[in-house]
Amino acid sequence: MSRRRRLLGGVAGSWFCLLTCGAAHAAELAGATLDTESAAGAESCPSAEALKDRTLALGIPPQEPREPLLIHVAFRRDGDDFAATVRTSGRTAGERELTAAGPDCNPLAAATAVMLAVLLDLRPRESVAEPAPKPLPPAPPLKRDSSGFRHVSLGGELAGAFGLLGPAFSMVYAGDARARFSFLELALGGFGLVDREVGLPPGTVDVGLAGGDLGLCAYFWRAGRVDVAACASLALGRFHGTGQGFFIDKNGASLWIAGGLGATLGFELSRHWALRLDLDALVPFRQYRPEVELVGTAYHASPLAGTVGFGPEFRFP
Repeated sequence: MSRRRRLLGGVAGSWFCLLTCGAAHAAELAGATLDTESAAGAESCPSAEALKDRTLALGIPPQEPREPLLIHVAFRRDGDDFAATVRTSGRTAGERELTAAGPDCNPLAAATAVMLAVLLDLRPRESVAEPAPKPLPPAPPLKRDSSGFRHVSLGGELAGAFGLLGPAFSMVYAGDARARFSFLELALGGFGLVDREVGLPPGTVDVGLAGGDLGLCAYFWRAGRVDVAACASLALGRFHGTGQGFFIDKNGASLWIAGGLGATLGFELSRHWALRLDLDALVPFRQYRPEVELVGTAYHASPLAGTVGFGPEFRFP
């Protein structure tokens, strides 16, 4: 089988596994988190605990602490053979395809354990009672992305805001697209606020805001599946107001500009799905004060606003 056919088979097998695999299994292995899943036809492949035991039988973990590492192994049938896709993220990011022939998954499980032992720098076990096993060739190193690119994501969220439409709470709906690199993330999003009705006798004024923002986040802390970053953003929007119940009802609109500082927290649920929590403080540079001629001002604009948002995120590839 050519290298190109093996690569295409690995990609197709990975998508098939995502659609047909059963429940995933997880275990702690030499300071790393190991999880496995098996597609239909690969039920004889080991669980995370069984693969952990095979790997630790080959060596002893290093004693010095290491940065977090997540290892995901997806087993599947590939024609008459068994195959596995090994992906890592954390201190080492990459992907490796393994295949092995045989009536069951045992040869592939042995090869996968050897590759994990090399990846985790296990020290050989000293034994005089048993003869040394026949040495196996070292597994090829995992492919690394020299650019540091990690993934692109699309997300949506609902947020609560205070101060965007005067000194009051507002509901915000938003969506964004993000490009994540090693420690930096670029975000481009859009948002809209549910209109607020402000009483100004003898009538009312309806005010609203919609726009977009551009942000840059720097990730500085990771624990397990949780990432935390500090963010800066610039937001542009259209502020509008409509008077009702006055002698002359008019509409008004104005450009709204604000700068923001905040934090974002991402919780990785799986390879493709995550939950995101955003906290932001906004300082409006230009905003609109809704006034009705000969009546008065609906409210005075707030010098500072804050938002708290929460929602799902889909990541690819």
